[in-house]
Amino acid sequence: MGSCSSTKNLERDQVLGRYCYNSIYGNGSTMHLRADHTFEFKWFEGLNAGTTLGTWERKTDKIILNSRMQSSEEPHEFEIIQLERGEGDSLVIQLIDTEEETIPFANCMLMRDSLLAGQSTDLDGKAVLPRLDADSLIISYLGYKTIRCKHEPSVSSYVFKMQASNYYYQYFTDAEWEFKKGRLYDPSIKKTKHQKQNYYSRCE
Repeated sequence: MGSCSSTKNLERDQVLGRYCYNSIYGNGSTMHLRADHTFEFKWFEGLNAGTTLGTWERKTDKIILNSRMQSSEEPHEFEIIQLERGEGDSLVIQLIDTEEETIPFANCMLMRDSLLAGQSTDLDGKAVLPRLDADSLIISYLGYKTIRCKHEPSVSSYVFKMQASNYYYQYFTDAEWEFKKGRLYDPSIKKTKHQKQNYYSRCE
């Protein structure tokens, strides 16, 4: 039993570490396989970058990857925390994120076929728009999912909770990478006449 356990630990230890891949035009990514069978995958393309966390296991020469978040587990686009109806000339919109922090400088637009009125939230995450006969409300902010909400003219105030966008998230679902001669091979990376390297090598 001890020998079998030692063999499994040896196989695991062989693959532990951080692996780097450098593509053309300054793009690249890293995969860090940890001893607790978790991984951290990071990628960058110009000014864009992303990080994915998950778990891994080894099956012979295959490394099986599963991200912590799966595409079917995406959070709802937004949540209405509070809604009030009443009289008055103004519609008040308050925005917070999932950490209960206010969201300033978001664009809030009242629509009916076309734009009727628009206003950006202030430092307190609040915007005040005129009460108009709009049928929808659109709220957008970089890095967050756009809110598209049906609006009733009787509503005098909203408090929305916005969700961060996972546009830059890389999902892994039983993804099979190959471990061979100390290198990691992502099957989605192919050799081309411009890109000769199709594997991740251990980072220095």
